[in-house]
Amino acid sequence: MFDVFIMDMGGHDANVLALQQRLPHARTLRWTDHLHTIRRAMSQCRTRRAWILSSCVDYQGFDWLWEPPPWQAHHMHCWPSGNQQFGDTFLVPRHCWNQQQQSLERLEQFQPVNFEHASLPRLPWQSIQYDTDTIPQALVHAHCETPYVWFTTGPESYTTDAWLWREQPVISESTDNGCSLVPRAAHAVIHEQVYDYAWTQKKQHIQAPPLDIVFISNGEPQAEQHYQHLSRCVHTVGHGKITRIDGINGRVAAYHAAAEASTTAWFFAVFAKLEVDKQFDWTWQPDRWQQPKHYIFHAHNPVNGLVYGHQAMIAYNRNMVLVNPGQGLDFTLDQPHEVVPILSGTAHYVVTPWQAWRTAFREAIKLRHSLPDVENQSRLHKWLTENNSSDLVKWSHIGARDAMQYYDEVGGDFDQLKKSYEWDWLASYALRRRNLAADL
Repeated sequence: MFDVFIMDMGGHDANVLALQQRLPHARTLRWTDHLHTIRRAMSQCRTRRAWILSSCVDYQGFDWLWEPPPWQAHHMHCWPSGNQQFGDTFLVPRHCWNQQQQSLERLEQFQPVNFEHASLPRLPWQSIQYDTDTIPQALVHAHCETPYVWFTTGPESYTTDAWLWREQPVISESTDNGCSLVPRAAHAVIHEQVYDYAWTQKKQHIQAPPLDIVFISNGEPQAEQHYQHLSRCVHTVGHGKITRIDGINGRVAAYHAAAEASTTAWFFAVFAKLEVDKQFDWTWQPDRWQQPKHYIFHAHNPVNGLVYGHQAMIAYNRNMVLVNPGQGLDFTLDQPHEVVPILSGTAHYVVTPWQAWRTAFREAIKLRHSLPDVENQSRLHKWLTENNSSDLVKWSHIGARDAMQYYDEVGGDFDQLKKSYEWDWLASYALRRRNLAADL
């Protein structure tokens, strides 16, 4: 009989106890990684060969009396684990190991290794179903026991035969990275995002559930037309629940109502002025490996030709929306956000003089307040430049110019600029300045 060592990887205590009872002469070692743990085991070996077992493997029915044929006596034999060729069970020749071990930087450098053995099943990794928005949030209070831990947003169980011979990557199985196999070693490294960890792998062959869609309107003339267009665009593709929020007084209240209507952690907010692009991919997903944030898509402005986040669709993080009181000039930009350079549609805001003026006024205020910013300076110039279009389009340029004058009048005072956030104040200001009556 050869010496036997059990690598206790954690999380499978019952299996370790069963192995100790079946093999009472076995010695148990705390596992760090395969190479260094095998090195510690072989330094204690006193027989020609040693069995190196792993607590994560099911050894029911295994033949402990197996010996290699003479022509394979100098091989290190490895039994695959599941579909993973680089498995976790070894029969190691002591003499050959001692000759090579000092020069080994990785276990696979040992020569030769024989993998021609029947695969042994791995025991399931620990599984944690989390209810936070992202995996870094879930890791804060997680107690990771096994070398790898499944983090999932649902009760489903998955199998991935990760290898343990070298650095273990975080492995994503779903398109939003929400279902991932996370090595215990990554726990201390990941803080704000999984990308803080050096090794990642995205398989992503599980489609994450689609995000809900919330259409937000408040009496815009084109609202019904654009809502029907949205319904037609998503009718033939997989999508989440579609909800319409209409007639909510106050922008912050409307955003909060939209978030309350969503049943998914993120939701697509489609505003009434946006004619969504027919080619938009409604299977798009946020990245649950990052910190929670909003995702701002692009929209085309047919008046000035600009294509950026203004009036575009936004994938809002539900929890972040609900705690946002709207203290800044832009509800979305008040919180962590990321621009996604995907066209979400065309913004038709020049429908009435009031709508054109109001939209341009608010955007120009925000752009002016963001200066100095080279890109926003260029955008502001576009908003202010007349293009000799129709009388209706001119109200967009008038609104932008009035915003510049108002900004100068109040000296950029934030509290005064913040008034542009509410429709009632905008309506009264437009009436005083331009005798322009609000039509919604």
